Amino acid sequence: MTRLHPTVIDFGCPKLHAEWQLFAARLAGEAQVANDDVHAGAVGYRDDATPNPVLARDARTLIGMLAYLEGALLDGSVTEDWAQKLRARFIREGLLPSESTDRDLRQVINDDNQRLRYASGEYPNPPASVRVP
Repeated sequence: MTRLHPTVIDFGCPKLHAEWQLFAARLAGEAQVANDDVHAGAVGYRDDATPNPVLARDARTLIGMLAYLEGALLDGSVTEDWAQKLRARFIREGLLPSESTDRDLRQVINDDNQRLRYASGEYPNPPASVRVP
C-alpha cells in the first residue's frame, strides 16, 4: 500500500486541495495559525463554543476531510510521522491522553466529526460517541 504524504493528496478540487495543504502545513508546524497564543487555551476556549459561527460550507468541508482522514488512518495510508503529529495536536488540545493508541486517534477524529455534524444541523441532539474499529 502506498503511503501518501498529506501535502500530495489530490482531491480533484483545487479549493479543497488548497485547504487540505494549508491544514497539513499547520499540522506539520510549517504555517502559523493567527492568534496562536489565544488558541493555546489562554482564554479558556477548550470547552467553550466558538465565539464566531463557522460557515456551513466550511463545516461540510471539514466533515469530509475528517472522514477521509479517519479512513486513511484505518487503512494505513497515513505515514507514521504524520499520524504522530496528529496525535500530538489532539494531546495538546486535551482530547487524547499522551499514551493513546491508533484506535484512540481514530476515535477522537470520529467524535470531532460527529460534533461538527451536530453543529451543522445534521443531528437534532449532540451525538453519543460510537466506538470505531
